[in-house]
Amino acid sequence: MNTEDPQAMRALDTRLSRLHRNLDTSEGFEDRLAARIADTRRAHAAPLAAEALAGLERVHERERHEADRQARLEWAVIAVAGLGATLAVWRFAPLIAGLLESYANTVQVAPALFATSTLAAAGVTLWAVLRRMGFEPRSLLGA
Repeated sequence: MNTEDPQAMRALDTRLSRLHRNLDTSEGFEDRLAARIADTRRAHAAPLAAEALAGLERVHERERHEADRQARLEWAVIAVAGLGATLAVWRFAPLIAGLLESYANTVQVAPALFATSTLAAAGVTLWAVLRRMGFEPRSLLGA
């Protein structure tokens, strides 16, 4: 203020005093201010965290339902494929038996050894397919 008028100076002092009369200047002001800011942040963050958690739970539930549906679909495919393979073997059993006999006679392999090796190869293949699908085959054996 570029005036030497004492009355204008008093008026300015009065206005400034009125404006700043509730200003906290006591000791520990910064600590109280930091605590108020932290309380305000916590008050605003709590609903946001709860909302984010609820959103994550909804996404998790949706993903779990999708994984369950996918697992049921995979088991249905395995069951249909197994049934189809069983029916094919049943239908073509005489032909398969004739082929196995001719092969066994040609190679001079004992039929029991040939059957055992065929079952072992089928078991290893099934084991690999189940592992590839994310299923632990040992659980079928009770292990």
